[in-house]
Amino acid sequence: MTFIPTAPAGRFEIPSIRAFARRFLAGASRMGPTPDQIAARHAFRRTVRLSDRMLDDIGVTRAEVTQAAMLPIHINAAQWLHDTAKKRRLAEAAMLTRGRGRRK
Repeated sequence: MTFIPTAPAGRFEIPSIRAFARRFLAGASRMGPTPDQIAARHAFRRTVRLSDRMLDDIGVTRAEVTQAAMLPIHINAAQWLHDTAKKRRLAEAAMLTRGRGRRK
């Protein structure tokens, strides 16, 4: 006869999906960047080679592009650049409209 150990009543817990996902994602982050992330970053780094005039036409500054190129690879540099440039343009527009209201 074989003895099969069992957990005492009320002490056995089934791990939640959230706990499983947390452990899975912690392990996945140690695996390194995916090939898609690497390809996207290489494509983005070509943006750094554009002239200042072309960057101005796009609506970004060289400093923003350089800063985005240095972000960790798990952060989408293109999306970060888009969000940062949009915030800057909105702030500039707000400053211009505030300045117009005070002049008389």
